[in-house]
Amino acid sequence: MLSGSAPRAASEGARVSKLAWLAASGLAAGLVMTGLGVQLVWAQPVTLMVDGQTTQVSVLHASVAEVLAGQGVVLGPRDEVEPALASPARPDTVIRVAHARPVRLSLDGFEGIYWTTATTVAEMIVELGLDGADGDLISHPGDQAIPLTGLAVWINPGKDVTISADGADLTLRARGTVADALAAAGLRWDEDDLVTPGLTERLDHGTAVSLVRVEAQTFTRQIELPFAVTYQDAPDLELGQSQIVQPGSAGLKLETVVEVYHDGQLVSSQVTSEQLLRSVVEQVERRGSRLPASATPGSAQALAYQQLLGRGWDGDQFICLVDLWNRESGWRVNASNASSGAYGIPQALPGSKMAQVGDDWRTNPATQITWGLNYIAGRYGSPCQAWAFFQSRGWY
Repeated sequence: MLSGSAPRAASEGARVSKLAWLAASGLAAGLVMTGLGVQLVWAQPVTLMVDGQTTQVSVLHASVAEVLAGQGVVLGPRDEVEPALASPARPDTVIRVAHARPVRLSLDGFEGIYWTTATTVAEMIVELGLDGADGDLISHPGDQAIPLTGLAVWINPGKDVTISADGADLTLRARGTVADALAAAGLRWDEDDLVTPGLTERLDHGTAVSLVRVEAQTFTRQIELPFAVTYQDAPDLELGQSQIVQPGSAGLKLETVVEVYHDGQLVSSQVTSEQLLRSVVEQVERRGSRLPASATPGSAQALAYQQLLGRGWDGDQFICLVDLWNRESGWRVNASNASSGAYGIPQALPGSKMAQVGDDWRTNPATQITWGLNYIAGRYGSPCQAWAFFQSRGWY
């Protein structure tokens, strides 16, 4: 029996060895072993995309992490994988792997390490939200590959700015400072011009730049200086007569003026110096104070009586008028109230109001009486009504 069993044992061993070989080869071909039998199951295709490079992989019952490990894909802490590593790799699964790359980035004057999964400079620019338009300066062309070990890149992006200058608005893409934008627009300026914001301010999207041309003009002009008149009382001259004792003459000065213009519009004018060319000579004049014969109170009342009758008023109105102007001026043509400035027979305030009737209002009793009767008629209706008002108020 022992001898008979030996061939049988050898046969079983050979069968097991064959099954083991089949199992080993089946893992590659898509076989699954069940018990001592063998079930053929074909492996399912999985698409593996690593940094944009695509490979087809056949797998059985594996997770995403196992697929990557089987393909020798090494992951770093910043790498991106989709689906998640623990997800099962199902039929037609697309596994995407994007390796992070360190870029020593200098962007618009700021420097630092920027980690990106972009494989080219152009992709990184899009990732940064830049459009790479005209006006941008980039150290590498867009198709420059970014290796896993990293790359040094500097970018000086342009900004969309508006410049107001010389009566026009210009929109352009520029980079750097306000001064750089003005230069890019072909504009020249000097230290007197007003630039807002300042020339050294860095540009940003939407920056509005204003350039105001400032021009200063210096010139001289001659200014005449009027002379003053000093009056002296002359009792030997009739009222209204005058005599020049010392003629006056105007002075003359030379002024230096600086005018400042903003875009051609005058904004300031300043006298920076003065030089006296000719001195002022004061005029001295004597003025008569003697009343003429026609300007006595009696003659003035006679004139008033004639005018009053001509207006249709009677003798009673004349009596009221005499009482009223006796109280006001004593019927003196040159009566002057020092405190109020009222003048003449009707005490007009100011006396210059009587110029409505005549330029000789200072000396002519007829002119003063005409104005006074016009005033009474227009305000009170009659001399007696004016006199009644005066008696109750003390003025009319």
